[in-house]
Amino acid sequence: MSPKAPRPQIPVFEREVIDAEARRRGGDYDKVRTSTHRSVSWEGVQVESRYSDASELTLMLDMVDALSATQVSAVKRIWCDSSGSVCVGPLWYVATKVRFARWVQLIAATHSANFSAGV
Repeated sequence: MSPKAPRPQIPVFEREVIDAEARRRGGDYDKVRTSTHRSVSWEGVQVESRYSDASELTLMLDMVDALSATQVSAVKRIWCDSSGSVCVGPLWYVATKVRFARWVQLIAATHSANFSAGV
């Protein structure tokens, strides 16, 4: 068995670079890129941030880490658009694209197990 690949590191621009870009945008930090990466792949899941936001990418990598191996096998892509929400603050629009056939198999297996257990 080959060793597990290390989790991708998300590079983050220096604070001065981020501040300068925000000033160029009239003080608006919402769409300022904070990383050179827009997307990375982890455990077979593509994670993508609309605005190359390092904190969004890190959060989505954490989401992948929180899934079991079986759940990860059903997720194809996680995409974040921090300006897609009508809420202000840390509530972001996050969409997932699943491998539909695998997702259906997982749901069926879960329902079957719950039925057998009398849940």
